[in-house]
Amino acid sequence: MLFALTVLAWSIRAYPQLLTETTSGNLESVPPLWGSLHAGDHAVGFRVIFRYDGSRTWKTTRSYDGTFSSDLKGRPIQINLWYPAGADHSPTKMHFGDYADQTAPDDFAELNAIMRKRSRDDVISSVPRDDLAELRSAEMTAFRDAPAEKGTFPVVLYFGGLNAAIDSNAILGEYLASHGYVVACISLLGPSDEQSFQSRTANDLESSVRDMEFACPFYEPNQTSTKLDFR
Repeated sequence: MLFALTVLAWSIRAYPQLLTETTSGNLESVPPLWGSLHAGDHAVGFRVIFRYDGSRTWKTTRSYDGTFSSDLKGRPIQINLWYPAGADHSPTKMHFGDYADQTAPDDFAELNAIMRKRSRDDVISSVPRDDLAELRSAEMTAFRDAPAEKGTFPVVLYFGGLNAAIDSNAILGEYLASHGYVVACISLLGPSDEQSFQSRTANDLESSVRDMEFACPFYEPNQTSTKLDFR
């Protein structure tokens, strides 16, 4: 919990500084959903990483009748990354609906179904039903799976709160990435596949902190051999 509060406090202190930075960056590329926010000088990439934390279990290992079934994989974790993208970025721009309709490898189908339902519910509750199609088709700033810009960038670890959608603040993720930050948003799960939603217990809060700790040192190489250096 102390770790999470420290990250949150650091993010809050950094925010006013961002507002005073130059606004001469990619102004033409700012989508309408950004409102009055101004883009920084970096193109924005977005990618999704799925991994298992083998130090913990998530699948129920013993059923009600006492039958034991081992969890050989561990706790599934989804990490959504926004980051400064290289000049030779992907031509595929994200649309708002893409954040709600993310896919996953078959191995992570159960986790993806949970995260996707939350994201879709979040979209549906955002605007009147007649405006849903327009919202989902709105173009965003991030380029899907773009190569990362070379360099080392500060990292913001973020999750939206109890049982929040993993992309509950996609606009903030894009905005910070355009100003030279890597933003890692972590999936939020309950203690097991039989209780996938979180409660306000110490164990569930600890699980969220450990999910963030799992993501903190993580990096993912891309096709240009540039690494997202999480330091």
